[in-house]
Amino acid sequence: MRSLSLVISFFLALSLIGCNGDHSDKSYRVRVEDNYLTDEEINAHVSNDSLNRNAYIKNWINSELYYMEALDNNVQDDPELKRILDKATRELVNAFWIKKYLAQNKIVPTDSELRAFFLEKKELFTFSEDSRLINMITLQDYSKAWEFRNSAVDGDWSAALTIIKRDSSLLLKELSSSIICQHDLAKGALMRMILGMNPGEISPVFAEGDNLFTVVKLIKFYGAGSSPEFEEVKNDVERIYREWRSKELLEEYSNSLYSKYDIEIK
Repeated sequence: MRSLSLVISFFLALSLIGCNGDHSDKSYRVRVEDNYLTDEEINAHVSNDSLNRNAYIKNWINSELYYMEALDNNVQDDPELKRILDKATRELVNAFWIKKYLAQNKIVPTDSELRAFFLEKKELFTFSEDSRLINMITLQDYSKAWEFRNSAVDGDWSAALTIIKRDSSLLLKELSSSIICQHDLAKGALMRMILGMNPGEISPVFAEGDNLFTVVKLIKFYGAGSSPEFEEVKNDVERIYREWRSKELLEEYSNSLYSKYDIEIK
C-alpha cells in the first residue's frame, strides 16, 4: 500500500533529523557514516559523569549500527515491520489528534459546576479507609528545617512557608492540604510517625536521609466511610471532573463523526 510506504519513509526520515548536516568544523563527538552525535546532544541526555557519557555514546553507536544493518538487509520491506509501523502510526496520530482536540476545547469548570459535581458524585469522594489531611515540607538544610518548624508552631504554617520559599534552593518538596490514605501510611518510618499524630499537631524534623529533612502538620483525620468538605478536596474534584468531562466530550465527538464518514458493520 502506498500509505504504508509513506509511513515508512516518514519514520526513516525522522530518524535522521538532527543527525546529519555540515559538520566540517569537527563539532561532533561521534560519527557513524553520515550520522553525527554532538556534545550538545549528549549533554541534553546525560550528566558530565564520564561513565554515563561513555555508556550513552556506546548505546548511540550500537543503535546506529543496528539501524544501518537493518536497512542493508532490506528490513523496510518486511511485511511485519510495515504492519507494526502502520499500527504505531495510527496510535500516535490518534493520540496526537485527541490531545489537540481537547486543547482546542478546553474544559474550564466554574466553582458552581465543581460543587454540583462534588455533590452528584459524592461516592467518589467518600473514604474507604482511614485517611488524613496533611501539610508537608522537605528541606535540604537541617537547621533551616527546625527554623521552619518552630516558626510554624509559634505562628502560622503558611507564613513560615512564605519565608522559606524566598530561598528556592532549600525547598525540595511541598504538599499543601494533601490527603494521605491509611495504606500509604504503612510505608516508611515517616508515614508511621504520622499515624501517631493528632489534628493540629506539627511533627519534629524528620531526617529521611542525606540532606532530606521533613516537617509534617496533621490538619484533619477522616474515618473510613466519611467524606471531606468540598474546599478540602477542591483540587481533586477539579482533576476528576476534567477527566470525566474529557471522556464525555470525546464520546460526543465520536458520535458526531459517525455521520461524516462511511461506516459499514457486518
